[in-house]
Amino acid sequence: TFDISYVRIDKTGGSVKLLSNLVCAGPNGGNAMEISGSSSILELNGYTLTLGQALNSSTYNSGIVTPGSIRGSSTSSLSMLGTGALGTIMFDQTTPGTTNTLQDFTINRTSSGTVTLGNSLQVNGTLTLTDGSLSGTSLLTYGTDGILKYNGTNYTTTSSVEFPSSGGPKDLNIQVVNSTGLLLHDNRSLTGNLTIAGSQKFIIPATMQLTVNGTIANSAGNAGLVIKSTASGTGSLIHNSDNVPATVERYITGSSNLELMRYHFVSVPLVVENASTSNLFLNSYLFNFTESTGAWNALGSGTSTVLDETRGYMIYYPGENTTYTFAGQLNNGTFTALTSYTSLHGYNLVPNPYPSAIDWNAASGWTKTGIANATYIWSPGASAATSNYAAFADGIGTIAGSRYIPAGQSFFVQATGSSSPVLTMTNATRVHDAQPFWKNGELIPDMLRIKTVALNNNAYDEVVVHFREGATANFDSDFDANKLQGGEDAPQFSSVAMDNSRLSINSLPFTTGDAIVPLDFSLNAATDVTFTATGMESFYEGIPIYLEDHLLNKVVDLRTDPVYTFSHTAGSAGNRFLIRFMGVTGTPEHNTTTEGSAFVSNGHLYVDVPSMSRSEATISIYDMLGRQFSSRKIMLSGITELPAPAASGVYVVKILAGNKSFERKIVVNL
Repeated sequence: TFDISYVRIDKTGGSVKLLSNLVCAGPNGGNAMEISGSSSILELNGYTLTLGQALNSSTYNSGIVTPGSIRGSSTSSLSMLGTGALGTIMFDQTTPGTTNTLQDFTINRTSSGTVTLGNSLQVNGTLTLTDGSLSGTSLLTYGTDGILKYNGTNYTTTSSVEFPSSGGPKDLNIQVVNSTGLLLHDNRSLTGNLTIAGSQKFIIPATMQLTVNGTIANSAGNAGLVIKSTASGTGSLIHNSDNVPATVERYITGSSNLELMRYHFVSVPLVVENASTSNLFLNSYLFNFTESTGAWNALGSGTSTVLDETRGYMIYYPGENTTYTFAGQLNNGTFTALTSYTSLHGYNLVPNPYPSAIDWNAASGWTKTGIANATYIWSPGASAATSNYAAFADGIGTIAGSRYIPAGQSFFVQATGSSSPVLTMTNATRVHDAQPFWKNGELIPDMLRIKTVALNNNAYDEVVVHFREGATANFDSDFDANKLQGGEDAPQFSSVAMDNSRLSINSLPFTTGDAIVPLDFSLNAATDVTFTATGMESFYEGIPIYLEDHLLNKVVDLRTDPVYTFSHTAGSAGNRFLIRFMGVTGTPEHNTTTEGSAFVSNGHLYVDVPSMSRSEATISIYDMLGRQFSSRKIMLSGITELPAPAASGVYVVKILAGNKSFERKIVVNL
């Protein structure tokens, strides 16, 4: 190593090349190096240049003046020591990826010393931050084996300068950081490893996401890796190492008003060998669920009740909010939830065991033997009296049910008859999902959603009817979701399958005829209620969709009137309503005759031919032998009601208005 106190390069052509390691200490203050002139180049030539000395003395500020540049290489290194702001470093951009590269780059400048990048730099080896900071957004990248190493007590957070989202380091090495820990500043992914030295701490803040594709070596124990949770959400980690010690937080809301019963479904995101106890949910009401009886079981106020990490739990916190802390080894790899089946029951509360969300619709990673393809989650923190379950099946959710199940969440699945049901998941099911709990999916063809709201308390429920290949008119375990009973003061809304199953999500086969879907509605209050239909645009335009109210003998065209308000009395019959779809085939019909609909409901004939609206028309009804049953002239206006034939049978309705004609078969069942 060659020591020169000060170096000034002012060369209009060519370069100055190092032939050994060089230290420019700048012992008398000022800039230790000046590279004057934009064409001046200092070529490191495979050696190490050190500016300043690692002394806490203002004498050794050891700055640099450019616009000249430094020419690096894959074997050259640079160390910035001293104190205070260094200045701006320019690197030779003649051959990007070669002349603007370094093997190792060290920054150790006291007094908040900033090293500013003036243009692009690639570090192939290790960037070591001991003191001071690096400035210059989107200028630093790493080679395929690049390492970012924190090695000083002043560091409290990463930044996009040294830890860019694109071209970032392969490995992250946390050797020495501030005693409060080092916070991840934004979502990041490491193709390599995360190393946490003893007594250090790395923190994934709430809503932040980290993927470590290599290994995690955490020598600091449970306190060395912390995944935070707040009202904004919970941090997320996807990793591939067994037995990683960590601390995972879970923020939840509660209420000191015990009558609100704001429950949460929770999981313990630790390995089974952790031997967790009820102390994890201190000062909370804790419950588990028994599949064989369909009953919730209070686990008492003790703090030493042994918990089973393979099952889910329900909690209620009697305060505004709290944050639970789970310290132990994280789950990685294959996980099998506790499931069982008992006749007439079958519902199992199972956990998300990982420190990230899981995807119920993942292309691989699930084994669902004897398990229906639906999940059910209690709306987190919702009042038990005025809420309902969110359901998800076959890509469809009600009450915002989603394919994504958040970290720390448990959920219901239904075993469907197998004596030995199995629900197993692998790392392939894990995803980063920033939503606190769930979100809606994309528009799905041939799907109608009806939301009902009780206007006395704004409690609500939802029903979805969906047409698809492979579905039947009965309960389909691959496509449908049952209706689970919700709060006693909330409307309970479902569709009724042919086998009398009450469904929140009902998938049906395509049909050329009418598809009639009975609805079941109940509410323990006298109040006005609204039905709001959405999704009519997902059907072909020529398919009429009607809501029928048999109590009031009303038929509503949901395409033109999607909101229906009615008065409800507690104890009223639940079978008041049905939905009628007129020929959902999954493909558009190309009829030469005028489009419209005609059907019989509750003893009345209804016709709706939009192109004949406000026209005088002749409506004739014939039996199947061609004999005219009736004929009358009437002014058509929207959905028109007429007397239906008094005898059971199949009839043909013919409507003529000017040069337009309409014909449809109807069925009368008395």
